Amino acid sequence: PILNRRRLESEAWRDAVLRVAGVLDDTMTGPSSNLDDAKNTRRTIYGRVSRQNVADVLRLFDFPDAKQHAEERLVTTTPLQQLYLLNSTFMQQCSTTLSTLVKKMYRDDEDRFQALFRRTLQRDPTAAERHSALRLLASKSVKQDEAWKLMAHGLLASNEFLYVD
Repeated sequence: PILNRRRLESEAWRDAVLRVAGVLDDTMTGPSSNLDDAKNTRRTIYGRVSRQNVADVLRLFDFPDAKQHAEERLVTTTPLQQLYLLNSTFMQQCSTTLSTLVKKMYRDDEDRFQALFRRTLQRDPTAAERHSALRLLASKSVKQDEAWKLMAHGLLASNEFLYVD
């Protein structure tokens, strides 16, 4: 049974995605920047919070209303959160960067796949996951680069990545 399962806060989750993709800029101090900017790879704590226009990643994932004091965050699950995970420029770019990183590090598809799982989920893939990946890579309808990007994107958008046990 899963005990004490909790979803990462938006800031920790965004930082984890950037870290896994190998692009997190963890430079300390400095000016804040717009979190909706696709080129922003700084830690989320350095993101600009506008009272009038909260960044999508914060607004969708339970960031408290910036106009009011809040003693705790309400945890919600909405379809918009999944749409963000599947369609946002941020997730698309991180998936592409992660798949490129793993492909550069390893020549063998099995090693790449195992590294992708270890890097994102901190575990080895199951036999069923390995079988599904091999089918995707063997598919004639999907190019190899796109297949690797899809696998990286699927892992980054998974509940296993978003939740901490």
